[in-house]
Amino acid sequence: MVETREEKLKRLEYLHGYRDAVNDSWAIFLKMAKDGYSPHEMKIVTKTKSSSAKFKIEDQIKALEVELESGDIIDSDAVKPIPVVEEPVIQVVKDLKPGLSYMIEEPKPQKCFAAFKREVQNGKVGMAIVRKSPGQIDEFEDLKIKKTIWLTKSQKVDGHMPIGMIAISPEDADEDDYDYIAPSQLPKLYSVILDFLSGNSGSIIVLEGLEYMISHNGFNSVLSFIQSLTESMVTKKGILILSLNPDALDPRELSLLKKDMN
Repeated sequence: MVETREEKLKRLEYLHGYRDAVNDSWAIFLKMAKDGYSPHEMKIVTKTKSSSAKFKIEDQIKALEVELESGDIIDSDAVKPIPVVEEPVIQVVKDLKPGLSYMIEEPKPQKCFAAFKREVQNGKVGMAIVRKSPGQIDEFEDLKIKKTIWLTKSQKVDGHMPIGMIAISPEDADEDDYDYIAPSQLPKLYSVILDFLSGNSGSIIVLEGLEYMISHNGFNSVLSFIQSLTESMVTKKGILILSLNPDALDPRELSLLKKDMN
């Protein structure tokens, strides 16, 4: 069967996209190698980025399918009808109990922030520990969070924002609202959390960026850190919400993390 010009153009467009994806993937891998990442760190980061990219692409495919179905791009007779895919409603975790720790398995931190926001709005004192810059988290907008920690390797310079904080515009960022702790400083992070729990019994803590912490400390160190946190929740009557992308870890590692979770 002879390809038409239109079919060749479609195939060419596909090959262009495939080429760009391959080039981007290898560029990320080579950068990690150049920066001295260990094989284990590469494994964690690669799994996380791969899962995130998959969901971003799926979102774009769904959006294009909706446009095709609407008939705005091409003649509706040229394609078979495609059902409109609605955005899923985020179900907020219910009945969070003091003294317990909860793990939410999700590719992107959404349910964890929704549950945290609800609890803070209902009067609980909140602490957020996040990998993503706090100023870019929609759920945090106008939310009265007692303490926020940004997990970043960037440091404050002479009391000002970190050098790496270029993605946040001045009007979106209040440097006095954030603490900056490197993902490798687990003892310091645990000490800050413990001080917060001691002064705010019955509070709620959301932790996002566990995969990032594992890539800098190794799994066993982070597992010990989480186990210590869950014990502190019991004694201080706090609530811990942990967001985790299950695709970023081996089944054995995921199983070990789940043991102390609800």
